[in-house]
Amino acid sequence: MQSISRQVAKSFKSVESIDGDGARVFRSIGTQQLRSFHPFLMLDHFKVGKGSGFPNHPHRGQVTITLMLKGTFKHGDNQGNSGFIHPGDVQIMKAASGLIHSEMPVQEKADDPVSEGLQLWVDLPESEKMSKPEYQDLTDAQLPRAYPHGEHGDVVVKVISGESHGIKSPAKQCAGCWYFQIDLKKKGAKFFQDIPSSWNTFSYIISGSTRIGGSHILPPHSTITFTKEDSQNGLEIEAQEDNTSLVVVAGEPLNQRVIQYGPFVLSKEEDIMQAFEDYQAGRNGFERRGWLSFRVFSCLLFFHPTVIIMSVSQNGVQIHPAALFSILDHFMRRPMQQERVIGALLGSRQSETEVEVKSAFAVPHSETEEQATVDSEHLQSMLDLHLKVNPREVVVGWYATGSSLNSYSALIQNFFTQQSTQPYNAVHVTVDTANLSFDSGVHAYVGSSLGPLPKMDNCVFHPVKATLLVREHEKSSLDALTDTPSNTLDDVPALVAAINRLSEQIDKVLEYVQNVIDGKVQPDSVVGKSLLSAVQALSSRFEEGDLNSILDGHIQDTKAVSYLADLIRTQSDIASRLSLLG
Repeated sequence: MQSISRQVAKSFKSVESIDGDGARVFRSIGTQQLRSFHPFLMLDHFKVGKGSGFPNHPHRGQVTITLMLKGTFKHGDNQGNSGFIHPGDVQIMKAASGLIHSEMPVQEKADDPVSEGLQLWVDLPESEKMSKPEYQDLTDAQLPRAYPHGEHGDVVVKVISGESHGIKSPAKQCAGCWYFQIDLKKKGAKFFQDIPSSWNTFSYIISGSTRIGGSHILPPHSTITFTKEDSQNGLEIEAQEDNTSLVVVAGEPLNQRVIQYGPFVLSKEEDIMQAFEDYQAGRNGFERRGWLSFRVFSCLLFFHPTVIIMSVSQNGVQIHPAALFSILDHFMRRPMQQERVIGALLGSRQSETEVEVKSAFAVPHSETEEQATVDSEHLQSMLDLHLKVNPREVVVGWYATGSSLNSYSALIQNFFTQQSTQPYNAVHVTVDTANLSFDSGVHAYVGSSLGPLPKMDNCVFHPVKATLLVREHEKSSLDALTDTPSNTLDDVPALVAAINRLSEQIDKVLEYVQNVIDGKVQPDSVVGKSLLSAVQALSSRFEEGDLNSILDGHIQDTKAVSYLADLIRTQSDIASRLSLLG
């Protein structure tokens, strides 16, 4: 059979972020750029130093595959399992019905290497999601190698799961996927890996650079997905540097619904809620929920929304007046019974705590004693529209009016992080509309979860410095708005009322004429002559049929003027407040 390579469908470079307890993570699958790639749910390239790691956290409904590249991890769970994962080793954990575990680095000496590896999440078939959890630990020596060009060639394929060049892996619980770690020793080293044409396939570049399927050069930390055509039966991979290393992963889509909330991956909303209830109650796999691993950090496991405020960061959030105006305008137009409003913040971001907020838009939400809801469809629709005008802006976080965080801030914070701002944590800005000054009325935070827990559980809010970024043209606009006299607009509502009365009178005339035609009323010659004169005067200036549309247009234009007048009056009021800022 002729070897025909797949081509690059999409490629992007993963961005470094912080996850767990201070772990550095390059997340590829599971971000805005690639939410999922079924059956694959998440891929993290982690680098964990001493004092960091992934303390106790739950899983249900997936398989996790951890490949250690450097250093050592200690693993333990609430069912009494424990062990070490050394360089080159692979741990396959079928979470299935559920467990709680921890993964922490082992660094006994100062010169011990930082623990580095890859963790892949793979979805389980729905029929297996509530089966018994299982482990399979494979040492580096137990994982076979394939040598496409012989043992002394420049290509080595570690067969973590599946089959490569006649070499089969002993792995059993990888949900049917193929997983290869490929080392290309010399620039120009090339080989072809067979892959079933119906499977989804992706690659992640660990180090060096490659071409795949004749693509452009792909640098380190690149994630690549590939085309899937019947004639394409594999991948052609060529090194562009010495000592290039990458992984290639392929799997058959399961064609099932996927609902993921943090570490719970199931097929129905009610199953997600059941997972939270089971975790809270310590049952169905989450027994011994208070179990402590070798890190006492597990005492920070909470189910109810928890907010912790840490020390202030040195970096900060710069906020443009246009964004503040949108927030205040949203608040002033809210329903009277609504205490506070929330919405999305958009702009640019250089790091976790270096953010420029350029604009904002409202997001409908509701809060009761029992729950908080956010309209995610509205958020996505508004974002799509916004990006057509400002394609370079991204969602950086969310805002809320009010003087402080409340019991639902953690829930909404983690919602925005999951839905919109990954790989970064969402920025949160609070605006106290009763005390609008940057000294005491505007506060900014960056929030993150306490380890890789369910995203609704808890949140650590790190205060960051908030500054007003006023450019020269924005200052001129604010000055102009502040100087705009609002009393000159008072006649506009009266004009609208007069136009509305005129419209009502025209409707009455039309009704009278129709009644005369239908014989319902006796015609009046005086009224008839007056109407005829008016129509003749207009007919000499307009084509037949145009009059109604012209009148309707003028009425609508006047209503639009009224709306804009109200808006300008609001802007003037807000501008007066903004002039007090800083």
